[in-house]
Amino acid sequence: TPILLTETNLIPKTTSNEIKRLGAKNIYILGGTGVVSQSVEDGLKSNGFNVYRLAGSNRLETALQIGNEVLKSNSSKIAVL
Repeated sequence: TPILLTETNLIPKTTSNEIKRLGAKNIYILGGTGVVSQSVEDGLKSNGFNVYRLAGSNRLETALQIGNEVLKSNSSKIAVL
């Protein structure tokens, strides 16, 4: 699964280009809105991506949510921000 980095309030062009190159349909945002803003999430959704946010009240809870999602997932085409 590719892991792509972003900034809090915008997706860098290199990351955006890689999402397109991968042909991603599902994007998982790791962390709350303090890590990746709601406007970034809304922008991804408006571009037709299925966006899922995995966030907890602290790093441990977020890591647990990520681990559970990885166990459930059977897709190799997931871009993670």
